[in-house]
Amino acid sequence: MVRLLFLFLLIPLAAFLGFAYQAIGSFFDRRRMRSFGSWIEIGSRRFFISKSGPAGPSIVFECGLAASSQNWSFFQDALASEARTLSYDRAGMGFSTPSSSPRTPAALAGELHALLVHARIEPPWVLVGHSYGALILRRFAADHPRDVVGLVLIDPMRVDEWSRWSDARRRIFEGSIHLMRRLALFAHFGIARFVAHHLMKHSGRISPHFSRLIGDDARRLLERTTSELQKMPSAVWPAVIAHWSGPDFYRGVAAQLRSLPASLKEMEQVPPLQKMPVIVLIPAASVRLTKDSLAHIAPQAEQWSVERCGHWVHLDRPDVVLQAIRSILDRSHTRHRARVVTMQARG
Repeated sequence: MVRLLFLFLLIPLAAFLGFAYQAIGSFFDRRRMRSFGSWIEIGSRRFFISKSGPAGPSIVFECGLAASSQNWSFFQDALASEARTLSYDRAGMGFSTPSSSPRTPAALAGELHALLVHARIEPPWVLVGHSYGALILRRFAADHPRDVVGLVLIDPMRVDEWSRWSDARRRIFEGSIHLMRRLALFAHFGIARFVAHHLMKHSGRISPHFSRLIGDDARRLLERTTSELQKMPSAVWPAVIAHWSGPDFYRGVAAQLRSLPASLKEMEQVPPLQKMPVIVLIPAASVRLTKDSLAHIAPQAEQWSVERCGHWVHLDRPDVVLQAIRSILDRSHTRHRARVVTMQARG
């Protein structure tokens, strides 16, 4: 009887302490994030952005499905003297407020355009996107072809492969959405914050005690993702921990996953990009894009095979990604000079 009474009192106390731990941590997260960027208001929503560099050609970075703007901190520092750069957290991700609209490439590209206008990041734009983010940027470039001078697509999500939904893939997809909902619940009570801090700051592996609590699927996902994120500069690790700690992050990933079937159907109808350079970076260990798949992105697209890397090419081989970005910048400068000379000759 005494033991039951103890448990009856312990459970709500533990929940209260976890909730307080999460609330206090969130307060300090918002203060800490001011050193990594700023917020911009568009209507009733707030977007977290990081800007650097002088005026000139603008490089816009778009992250993968569950990543944040801090993925690009190394590149923004490396390119600060060459171009103006912007990275941001999509609505519902990182420290941007959620959106109730479907998370399809058309909607996300529209939000990105509004963000660039409000942030005064003027065209011409060079677009750099990883995985799922490459879909958004392809749609953006198709909607604004005159303002985009080139793209670097880093191991982009393959529409032709993902659009073929086998029963096994459907089960994984539905299980992933369920997992995100479960992690969102844990985040309310500080569990996600504690696990994220433990993973990033300590061993990178979840202890057996927490493995039983969050489940094997969540453990494998978090440990695999952590092994990639630990390749980022240690200075941004506090931002990564903050990104993983709130329930909005997991709800945001779930919203993108729910919209994924509609997103793939939409991208099948997006026309190939014309008259702009496109470089597609594919890990050497992965199957290369077929000629048809590459042509559907852009008939003039180049496919670079990158050695010694996994899916997160920009974390494994930042040197190759920088080379691709600078190649696009050089070509945009050449095209601009040629256009000026042509206009002067006509005048």
